This record gives sequence, C-alpha cells and structure tokens, in this order.
Amino acid sequence: MINQKRKENRKIATKFVDEINAKTFCKKCGKQPIEWHRDEHKHQSNARVSSLRTQGASIKRIKKEIALCIPLCRVCHMKEDGRMNNLYH
Repeated sequence: MINQKRKENRKIATKFVDEINAKTFCKKCGKQPIEWHRDEHKHQSNARVSSLRTQGASIKRIKKEIALCIPLCRVCHMKEDGRMNNLYH
C-alpha cells in the first residue's frame, strides 16, 4: 500500500515539475531546458527539486523549494556552481 502511494505521489510530483519546467526559461540566457539552482543544494542535496520530485514530495513542498531557486539552463548552472571550471582544470 505504501509503495503504491509513493508511486502515485511521484507521478503527481513529476507531472507538476515537468509542467513548470516547460514554462520556465534560464534566468541568465533564456534557454531551456532548465535546472533549479540554489547554493544550499551543495549541503542539502535531498532538497533539490529533482530529488523532491523523485521522492514524491507534495506540490506545496516543491513550490516552496522552487521559490527559493533560480532557473538556469545546464550550461549556466554549471558556470554558476563551478562545475564548468572543473572541466577545464
């Protein structure tokens, strides 16, 4: 029963995040697809929007996290959190 509920919650969360992502563009360059960036994710990886979606978190919880984040495309996200520099060193 719990496993079925978790699957249903995950399905609802995934649909919600996919709909938001489809309407959202990178804050820096305007491209898509986007990822949600927040500096605290380095220390709280389970708070990432993608993690919350996988966990089947409530829409309310996901909205709260999205409100704290900046939408960035993959390239801008990698530049913002330093992963791009690591590719060149």
